[in-house]
Amino acid sequence: MQPRPKREALPLYLGLDCGIDTLTAIVIEGEGPRRSPVFEHVLNFDRDLPIYGTTAGVRHGGDPADAHASAIMWADALDGMMAILAVSAEVDLHQLRGISGSARPHASVYLNRFARDTFRSFDHTLPLARQLVGAFSRHDSPVSIEASVRDQIRDFHDQQPGVYAATTRIHTVASFLASLLVGGDAPIDFSDGSGTGLMDLAAGDWSTAALEATAPGLRMRLPEVRPSSTIAGALAAYWQARYSLPAAAVVVWTADTPSTLIGAGAVTAGTVAISLGASDLVLACTREPRPGAAGVFALPTGGFASAVHFRNGSLARDFIRNSYGLDWPACSRLLEQTPAGNHGVFMLPWLEDGTTPPVRHSGIRRFGFGPGNPAMDVRAILEAQAMTMANHAAALSDVPSRRVVVMSDDPVERPVLQIIADVFDAETYQSEVANPACLGAALRAVHADRLHGDTPAEWSEVVAGFTDPRAADRVTPIAAHVAVYRELRRRYADAELLHQRRPPIS
Repeated sequence: MQPRPKREALPLYLGLDCGIDTLTAIVIEGEGPRRSPVFEHVLNFDRDLPIYGTTAGVRHGGDPADAHASAIMWADALDGMMAILAVSAEVDLHQLRGISGSARPHASVYLNRFARDTFRSFDHTLPLARQLVGAFSRHDSPVSIEASVRDQIRDFHDQQPGVYAATTRIHTVASFLASLLVGGDAPIDFSDGSGTGLMDLAAGDWSTAALEATAPGLRMRLPEVRPSSTIAGALAAYWQARYSLPAAAVVVWTADTPSTLIGAGAVTAGTVAISLGASDLVLACTREPRPGAAGVFALPTGGFASAVHFRNGSLARDFIRNSYGLDWPACSRLLEQTPAGNHGVFMLPWLEDGTTPPVRHSGIRRFGFGPGNPAMDVRAILEAQAMTMANHAAALSDVPSRRVVVMSDDPVERPVLQIIADVFDAETYQSEVANPACLGAALRAVHADRLHGDTPAEWSEVVAGFTDPRAADRVTPIAAHVAVYRELRRRYADAELLHQRRPPIS
């Protein structure tokens, strides 16, 4: 019997994602036919690091609106993840060529000079972390886009001026963790920096006016802003010696939302990403920053993303569904009983006041029909949410929508995807990637390695195979339905504008 040919060793790339309550790692092959992770692991802060006493990754203080997370915990989690990776039989760590990561936004880490000095020669993450001045974060919605880092720095200076004066470096969580990997100050990438409220998007650098309005001496306390493909340095000697890792290139980290877009395959202008949850988030990829969005940030792939946040997401969907005791397969069957456009009737599903649109008086409004019809109600809620997303996304985009990527923790029924495809007039599919932010980080490491080497670095080639949907999962718009929704979207927009500040009619 002939021995099986030895498989060629291919370069490996590590992606990390530090969320609110977990640290996730994914290793992928940058070349070859395998287009799925070769290693995946998740550390849960509550379960795996109980010494920090967190609940859902944070500790609450006196103000329930604020939540605090320990930078020491993040450092310990990183050390623990590397230890797990080092003993894994699934990967040949000698082939590790690049590392990148993403991290939760809206949090800031403050270092004094002792902490920065120990970056260069620390023996363990804990001695380093003990030198931290502190870290704190507001517990915003994970999908909200707010300039809270700017607000945090201002509050920190105002409330603890002495400690601020002793601070020599202020990092985001992403740049802090990248700094731990390289053993020195890592830059902040354009994308992460654009979410702090301190950056001039056009110039791609810190805004002097924003810095001066926030705290004195802020510029010298912030890392440099650099392109998202920047290599911050080689993996520090500590990691090489402790875990027998090579001197892999560490690419600057970014925030989780832009990394998620890469992991979901949303890498070109004209792509709309929809994240379905308690609140829905729509991200329109554009060539230029567009005013009027709830948030705008630069993308590692080039261009920008405009974010629109809809408070009445699954809250409204589940209210209608539960009103009739339905599960989603039953809702899909009901959709077959009504035509696209719902005979011209529609709903404004505003169970709660919101900002998009700026609803002042919550309550469901039905136009042309009344309650008690499950088939019409189910179609009305889904069409309403798709139409408001499409209308607001179009207002913030400088290119027509060509593709819609739906992200949800739960499977989305195909008839629901068909409504979205018809309303947006764009190919639609649900991303099946389990950890898109983490995969996006690994893909960023691949892209940067190619960009700095001799291999072409087209994003479409980098993500190919990892993020492409199966042909059977692609939902294409139906021309007749598109025409129906084109007119209904205009009527819906008029009703939304007219009623967003009016109480519902009893």
